Amino acid sequence: MIGRRLALAAVALAAAGTAYGLYRLGARYRPEDPAAGLGEVVDTLRSRMRERERDLQDALGAEARDNGPRAEAGPTAGAAASPPLASAPLTAAQARELLTDPAGPRPGPDPGAGI
Repeated sequence: MIGRRLALAAVALAAAGTAYGLYRLGARYRPEDPAAGLGEVVDTLRSRMRERERDLQDALGAEARDNGPRAEAGPTAGAAASPPLASAPLTAAQARELLTDPAGPRPGPDPGAGI
């Protein structure tokens, strides 16, 4: 019985902490209306996710863009159309490498450093 009460208290504390954290996050964007500020945070995240998806589709080539879900009423509000590809589509090996490590190769240590 005490274990259940303790678990309930822990869940209530976690929920209150989460709600307070979301309130503070919204207040950073709009101090006068934290709920609207939280909406702005969500809109910003969505637009950045769409931008990243467009970047990955462009990197994989036009074929990847043709296989995605179709928008019913044109582009979404605020989303710009994808620019035309500036280079040739990636090869299959390049696409696998991009999916494995989206940030690209990391520079290794300079062999001449530390001499």
